Amino acid sequence: GYSNVLHGHGIGVASLMVGAHDGSGLMGIAPRATVVAYNPFDATNSAGWDDVRTGILALANRNASVINMSLGVSGYTLHPDWRDIFFNSSVASATQNRIFVMAAGNDGAVQPTNMTWNWALDPNLIIVGAVDPTGNISSLSNTPGNACLMDLLICRERLKNRFMVAPGEFMLLPDGEGGFV
Repeated sequence: GYSNVLHGHGIGVASLMVGAHDGSGLMGIAPRATVVAYNPFDATNSAGWDDVRTGILALANRNASVINMSLGVSGYTLHPDWRDIFFNSSVASATQNRIFVMAAGNDGAVQPTNMTWNWALDPNLIIVGAVDPTGNISSLSNTPGNACLMDLLICRERLKNRFMVAPGEFMLLPDGEGGFV
């Protein structure tokens, strides 16, 4: 991907995933795991769906078993255009048996629509929202509401069955320069 993947949000996410259990700073949930980074954003901090698809394929080619995507579309927990990514034949074949972890988004929005879903190419998808320090879903976190993943006109699975939460406010993160923020 792009060269600037070690600063800002990316370093914070990576540290929460693989930070050492050394008793100082913060500790990650999988300290012995390896991170392979791909930044789909350009110099203007925007990314198109082609950039996202390219990144997913690049990570799959590097044998990533879990693909974390801190990406979202304003107003949605799961935007319908994600279907073009997950159900693309090259992505589906390259990512079979991999896990996708996707950010729910930070608008405080409830998923506005049901989605027609391709169950033959159904990805192993987990959508993660944020909780505040008291354990309540953050007012900033998008949520699935009662939206369905549809099989024709039948609700086959509620999106909330793929929704998890994790701490998302007042997190101690490395600043990329040896300190913490």
